[in-house]
Amino acid sequence: MRVAVMQPYFYPYLGYFELLAAVDRFVVYGSAQYRKGGWVNRNRIRSPHGGGGWQYLTVPVEQAALDTPIDAIRVNHRIHWGDRQCRTLGNVFGSAAQQHPAYLAFTANVAERHERLAPYLRRGLDDCCRLLGIEVDLVDAGDLEVDPRLRGEDRLLALCEAAGAATYVNLPGGRDLYSAARFASRGMALEFVGDLSFTGADGTVNDRSILDVLLGDGLEAARAYLRSRR
Repeated sequence: MRVAVMQPYFYPYLGYFELLAAVDRFVVYGSAQYRKGGWVNRNRIRSPHGGGGWQYLTVPVEQAALDTPIDAIRVNHRIHWGDRQCRTLGNVFGSAAQQHPAYLAFTANVAERHERLAPYLRRGLDDCCRLLGIEVDLVDAGDLEVDPRLRGEDRLLALCEAAGAATYVNLPGGRDLYSAARFASRGMALEFVGDLSFTGADGTVNDRSILDVLLGDGLEAARAYLRSRR
């Protein structure tokens, strides 16, 4: 069983979905600590004006204690963020994008009124996996029996064992974080997916939100890239 463990993000970049496509089971680590100013509740797409600028898609959240897990973060619905994001996508990708299955799935997601952030993150993952043809077993970390006192790599190892991992797969940024020897001592291999090499329509490596790829470059381009990396 090939397993990945990763905290959820709001429509993350294509490399995240490459990781999803590389495993049999994906543990959605919503019990990880929420970090203010990170990418959990926001992402970016190209600017309609070009020049390397960015447009940001952000789910506004309520203030929370420093140690609050992602699953407990509450959404600030006093801000009409969903309509604003849909208009942003229309401005960047044009009126034709409004018939795109990725746009329709996104608008349906942000039209929901959930108290917490987590359902928006999870539905975004589910919808994008469906559109990209990724077949993977998504499991919430909170549903696995793991000692809550464990931290860091010890907690990761326990999550992998609880998920039935024979191999733990991570993004390339984790190469300096984890020890292959420690995984081997628990009967598991450690592997990494390669660096993202997808070139977007503007000629740059597309490390923006998956929405930028799906709406700007097309579903088939994203699917073809993922097939080429298997």
